[in-house]
Amino acid sequence: MHRHTVPLCLALLTGAASADAIGQCTVNSSDGYTVHLSVYPQAIVPASMSCPSGYNYRVRMGYSITFSGSNIPGSLWTLQGRVTCGSTSIFFDLPNNGGSGSVLSSNDWTSSTNCATATPASLGCTSVRIEIHGPGIPSQDIECGFSVLPVELIGFTAEPVGGSVHLRWSTASEQGNLAFIVDRAGDDLEFEELVRLEGAGDSQHQLTYAAADDLPLSGLSYYRLRQVDQDGTITVGPSVAVHRSGSYTLRIHPNPVRERFVLEGVEPGGFVEILTPTGEHISSGLLAGASVPVGFLPPGLYLVRHTDAATGRQRTARFVRE
Repeated sequence: MHRHTVPLCLALLTGAASADAIGQCTVNSSDGYTVHLSVYPQAIVPASMSCPSGYNYRVRMGYSITFSGSNIPGSLWTLQGRVTCGSTSIFFDLPNNGGSGSVLSSNDWTSSTNCATATPASLGCTSVRIEIHGPGIPSQDIECGFSVLPVELIGFTAEPVGGSVHLRWSTASEQGNLAFIVDRAGDDLEFEELVRLEGAGDSQHQLTYAAADDLPLSGLSYYRLRQVDQDGTITVGPSVAVHRSGSYTLRIHPNPVRERFVLEGVEPGGFVEILTPTGEHISSGLLAGASVPVGFLPPGLYLVRHTDAATGRQRTARFVRE
């Protein structure tokens, strides 16, 4: 299995409260923080491998739950869900303080006799609903869309190691799997392709894949796994969060700002853009010095994006115009 990495240039995007096609549900609180959820059925866990008359089973649910913004609470009050498999809605619990991993649903029964080969797709696990309640988030029930991978995924991890992020995932089985794609995004949640690895086609044995991001982002970033079928169909899988501290953080002083701010840790000659929180362009220009005038902006929240003239590395930060 070869390893291949490429640097990225990221656009800017902030998500509104929604459940979208990539399976990432985003809930905005009135307290200034946002909850990002990716919840999906990973595998069917049967109680027995012999089932001539049906079998009991549980669904292993993968999850990645992260927080961004201000006033982030130590824990939500309620975070749980239900996965619909066929005509049955099956309960599962989630950690109220977020993180990445997997949980098992409550027990259910099916009259099918495919316990040895059952997958979320074969049992018709087609939708996930999340119940969420916390500071600034009224109790609500939302649909969190996902796509079932045509592989049985055991796990997907991203681990900072030195100056790199090591990516690793395993499959228990594969059907018509042409390739895997790993995407990367900053805290703006705009994903771009990072690495592509050839799949095994058809397999009934455990296989492990590994890659690395040798030019990782500083601060909070996300890695997402996609699977490419042999007919070209692309299915979005899980995402995981990684936080790296380092010298590449874009710093603004002062913040909040009135007339102008200083970008710390950047060299003159780079390209600077001022954007709305949703990534819409307001102004841009070359950085003649470290000071950036913003007195023309109405009071509110904005983004600044700096592109290094020598390396092309892009960094973003938020600031408040008083």
